[in-house]
Amino acid sequence: LSSNATLSINIGGLTTSTAFQEIATSTRYSNVIVSGNVLLDGNLQLTFLNGFTPAVSDAFTILTSTAGAVSGTFANAASNYTLTSGDFSYDFGVTYNPNNVTLMLNAISPVPEPSVLALLGLGALFVLTLRRRRVNG
Repeated sequence: LSSNATLSINIGGLTTSTAFQEIATSTRYSNVIVSGNVLLDGNLQLTFLNGFTPAVSDAFTILTSTAGAVSGTFANAASNYTLTSGDFSYDFGVTYNPNNVTLMLNAISPVPEPSVLALLGLGALFVLTLRRRRVNG
């Protein structure tokens, strides 16, 4: 995988897909099987399909070398990969084994809405303004 390439993996369930199976309409996840050596250097891109939501500790073997070795890492996922989907952020651990690459979901976190972040920012600004008035007053 060259440095400017992206491996796109679709996740619609906990079962790997079979050759030529349509992932977009299934409850499976895509994986790449290679019969030879694999050198990783590009980026990883994950997408959840069909409303699928994984649970913490769900694992996905996304790349397998049947007659060779896997070396290198994804440029954007050396040890973890974070996917934001909907209102949640999914933190995957990435494990590079000699013959495969596996993702395991480590944590799911809610993503704050922009309005909440704006209110927090305004509140912090108000507190700083009050503090400055007390010091100068």
